[in-house]
Amino acid sequence: MMSLENGEIQVKKCLLKEKVIQINPSSHPSTQPIKIGIVNLMPQKEVTEEQLFGLLEKSQQSIAVYLIKMGSYESTTTKKEHLETHYYTIQDLKDQSFDGFIITGAPIETIPFEEVDYWSELTEIIEWSQTQSHSTLYICWGAMAGLYYSYGVDKYLLKEKLSGVFKQEVNQAHPLVQGFPTTFCYPQSRYTQVKQEQLAQCPLTAVASSQELGPTILASENLRAIYILGHLEYAKETLKNEYIRDLLKGLNPNVPENYFKNNDPNENITPCWHAESVLFYQNWLAQLVKNKRKI
Repeated sequence: MMSLENGEIQVKKCLLKEKVIQINPSSHPSTQPIKIGIVNLMPQKEVTEEQLFGLLEKSQQSIAVYLIKMGSYESTTTKKEHLETHYYTIQDLKDQSFDGFIITGAPIETIPFEEVDYWSELTEIIEWSQTQSHSTLYICWGAMAGLYYSYGVDKYLLKEKLSGVFKQEVNQAHPLVQGFPTTFCYPQSRYTQVKQEQLAQCPLTAVASSQELGPTILASENLRAIYILGHLEYAKETLKNEYIRDLLKGLNPNVPENYFKNNDPNENITPCWHAESVLFYQNWLAQLVKNKRKI
């Protein structure tokens, strides 16, 4: 779906020539695109870009995306040229405002929040986004970081890595899950879980949950903050690639649950979460458009 040619990112109807990525650009000069900032904390940043751009693209909405990196931390897993060419720091965007914001996960769950190298900068971004973005979408570790910073919700280490595809239940009619079936599934890949008793004290709506994991999508009343404890954005083979990576590292990982046919890594994968992932992002963007029209 995505290729890098001459320093440019291309995803079908997505094109980056300088730093601002235009997804589904409108040919009408009066059309203002939805403005979204993505704080990409994942080590393989280009992979995460591809996943998120692909979902945003399917909305058919005209979108302007600003990729954001940590200024206080230098990535060693993404080429410096790519970061310098395509990424801003939050300092570059201090005077900007956004319709939506996305803060991704990061594979640092076993580290206490305050010991993360860029924790101070991340908390500044979270605080800043609360006034400069209409809605912020927090993903996996990003969601845990947001819950911890905003509500003091702690995390705890699981006995073994949670990896697989798990069924969720839609708890109530909510604009983020409009059009969803009663039950749906999406991938999980993490070593930690949040304290459910603390979540119950937060002024958040549990949009979706499972008996095994508790709430997995939570939202504030005005959608200012949305927490996804999982990975709706994952592509078909992402969990497979993680499983192989962990095998090569000698971590003796469990086979991702409910992922391979017959739980056999040699069998096919059915991405049962893809339709709902696309719909979730369409619903979120629709809410951003609705808010934009009110302004």
